[in-house]
Amino acid sequence: MDGTQNSAPQTVEVDVDSDSALADDASTASTSLAESIFDYRRENGRSYHAYKPGSYVFPCDEKESDRLDLQHHLFQLTLDGKLFLAPVGPDPHHILDIGTGTGIWAIDVADEFPSCEVIGTDLAPTQPSFVPPNCKFIIDDAEDTWLFGSTKFDLVHFRVMGGCFKDWRQVFKHAFDACAPGGYIEVKDFILPMKCIDHTYAGTALEEWDRNMITASENFGKEICQVDSYKGWLLEAGFVDIQQRDFMWPSNPWPKDRKLKEIGKWNEVNITDGLEGFSLKLMTHGLGWSETSVQVHIAQVRSAIRDRGIHAYFSIPILWANLPQAVRHSYHGPYTPPVLELSVYNYDQMPNREV
Repeated sequence: MDGTQNSAPQTVEVDVDSDSALADDASTASTSLAESIFDYRRENGRSYHAYKPGSYVFPCDEKESDRLDLQHHLFQLTLDGKLFLAPVGPDPHHILDIGTGTGIWAIDVADEFPSCEVIGTDLAPTQPSFVPPNCKFIIDDAEDTWLFGSTKFDLVHFRVMGGCFKDWRQVFKHAFDACAPGGYIEVKDFILPMKCIDHTYAGTALEEWDRNMITASENFGKEICQVDSYKGWLLEAGFVDIQQRDFMWPSNPWPKDRKLKEIGKWNEVNITDGLEGFSLKLMTHGLGWSETSVQVHIAQVRSAIRDRGIHAYFSIPILWANLPQAVRHSYHGPYTPPVLELSVYNYDQMPNREV
């Protein structure tokens, strides 16, 4: 098994020798960015976005940015260097990345397709100062009306956005309206609870954490596990020819398979480094726990993640779909940036701030 096939999990062998100790510039009005966007909210020692505060439960500080870049590497390992699986043509005009985070995916796509305009949107301005000239970032909420004018996108991309939206149906409808002739949507996500090739996950702190995350997200109003509904919602939005491939991210390097072992090694760091950010706000707000209680819980979960005797893994589904011919749009216009509050920002005018 090479780690990228939809094989039954029972075929994955455990490496019994695994070492348990392994640890185009916009107008001036559009480039003005309100000072308040940089006034990050602090809570329990972590920083959170200032635009529409409280609507996103995960942090946007340097620690989380580093983890997001590591997660990008995980996807590159998983997909053998491919940035997407949707069969987008060789000369795309416009690509949109929703929830771009640090912007690393958008930047890589802009480098790969230098004649394509790539736009990334996010609630927080955590993207780097130097980006390709064909790459832009916007502070925006994907659950609001999308204001891209006549611009239609060859690809609308979502990656690990579980728990981010109250209404995925509306977001998928926005994406459908934004797609160009022959355009695609691609959604990469993860599934909780985790899966396991045997019975070693049952009764562990890891299983308890999964349950707590699911319950907290439901109480918060943004369920973290709705992947099973994506196909139906994509069809409801009007997309057709929906495809899905499922991948596997082991909790640590427990598999014998070389590629899965490498993915597991990186995912162990990804999860252990991210546990605090994943859990703190969601469990204090969604479960009513104290910060201390959450910290004790995630310390136990870290130990479980590092335990080579627990043969658990995250299922990573990637779905893509396109539009029926009868309703495809017919215009590839120039990008018309949103104005004022949406604030396309120009890094040359951005004040220097530290998170």
